[in-house]
Formats: sequence, structure tokens, C-alpha cells
Amino acid sequence: MRWPALALAAILLGATPSGARPAPADERKDDAKPAPVTAVKRDVLAEGQHWRLVTPRGPIHVWRPAGYRQRGAGIVLYVHGYHVSVDQAWDLFKLAAQFRESKQNALFIVPEAPLGRDDRVKWPTLGKLLQTVARGTKLTLPRGHVVAIGHSGGFRTLASWLDYRWLDHLILLDALYANDPEFEHWIDIDARKEQRKMVIVADDTRAKAEAFVKKLKHAARRKGIPLAASELRKRERRARVLFLDSQYKHNEMVQNGKVIPLLLRTTRLRLL
Repeated sequence: MRWPALALAAILLGATPSGARPAPADERKDDAKPAPVTAVKRDVLAEGQHWRLVTPRGPIHVWRPAGYRQRGAGIVLYVHGYHVSVDQAWDLFKLAAQFRESKQNALFIVPEAPLGRDDRVKWPTLGKLLQTVARGTKLTLPRGHVVAIGHSGGFRTLASWLDYRWLDHLILLDALYANDPEFEHWIDIDARKEQRKMVIVADDTRAKAEAFVKKLKHAARRKGIPLAASELRKRERRARVLFLDSQYKHNEMVQNGKVIPLLLRTTRLRLL
């Protein structure tokens, strides 16, 4: 990995860094209580409802699209990479606009994450994060599919969420730097594996991602990211693991507004 000195330089220069279910709850009882929410700001953004929650673990952005329907809705979590805070990622990557472009009937949640290798994971327990969101927004969380997207150093947070029972779709955006055994267990060994899917997009992590995919029986590969989900072949759409060899650079894939909406349209979330 390349570790630039300044956060904005890292961003601008492209440096590395099913069905209904019970309400989201923490799988680990010792950390089941939500974190305190000390301030809430609500506004309209990208034609949807936006909340910014302030917590001791950092801000959380929550976005609900216009036309959202509680019945059948899912949850999408986006975890940013190193050298950028959640507020910077939210604004610079125009995440609300990207979520709107995906046209998915979901509640979108963007929490704070480590800013560097020496920083701790802010939300090691997904259930605690979801409960905190429910308390801060006063929303009833949807019970559909749970999709987690991690860019770059966001893999550390995603790896800590793998024991959350209802997480069923992972999208690693140039993020497979470590924790290979845990991700392999989640997709290929765990008893619920048939219900899970993983998409691996690689630029800087290409060599590591290729080695990871070679070990899996249910993987499909594609050179380049298509412009539309309809361009994916039948085998690529059905694969439990899809490896996309990206034509976009490390930060370009989260900045250009093309990749995140496209990949969300390949999930089992429902369209608005």
C-alpha cells in the first residue's frame, strides 16, 4: 500500500491506502447496547432524507431515498478507507448522489472508520452500529438484505462484521489487503454460505485478489467493470464470488459515480 501524508492529497491524487428476518440485533450480548447519540442533524439531500448522528465513536451518516418503502427494504453500509474521515468521504465522493443513482430500496448507513493502520476500528460490532442508528434516527430498521461495501482500509471494519448473522453480501472495492482466511471462511466454509455473495474489485490489490479467487470453487472473473449490470454474463450474475479486474484506479472507483451504483444494482436488493 502507499500511505500519503495528507488526506486530501491521498484522495485527489489517487493514493492507496433473503427474505424477511428478525430485526437487526447484536450477535454478541456483551456489546449489545447502542452507543449514545449526542447530536442529530436532519436535512434533505439528493432528494432523500439525511441524518448526521454524532456519537463517541464518530459521526454516522444515514440516508433514506425518496420513494423508500419499508416493506422489503434492505440495508447498505459503506465503509471508507484510510486518510479520509467519514465526513470527507460523504462530501468528496458524493455518496448520497451515488446511492440515489443505484435506485435501491434500502437504508444507507456510512459510519466512521479507521483513518490509518494504527487507528482502531470504530464499530467492531455491526449490531451495535445498527442499534445506534435506530436510536438516533428513531427509524424502524428494514429487515431485508444487508449489503456491506468497504473501500481500501475499510476491509478491517468489514472483517469484524463477518459474524453478523444477517450480513449476506460483501463488496470489496480494492480492499483485499488482509484477513483472507476470514473472508474465505465467510463465503466458502460457513454453514450459511449458499445465501451469501461477494464482489471483489481490484486495482492495487490485483495480485492478492487473483490468488484469493483461485482458491474458491464458485468464482467468476471479468476483465473490466461494465457500464451496466445488464452487460454481465449469466455466469457472472449467478456467481457467489465475482472478481472484477478494474480499469479504474484505487480512488477513481469510489469517486467517478459509476462503480458503486452499478454494483448495488447487482445485489438482491429491490429497486425503488
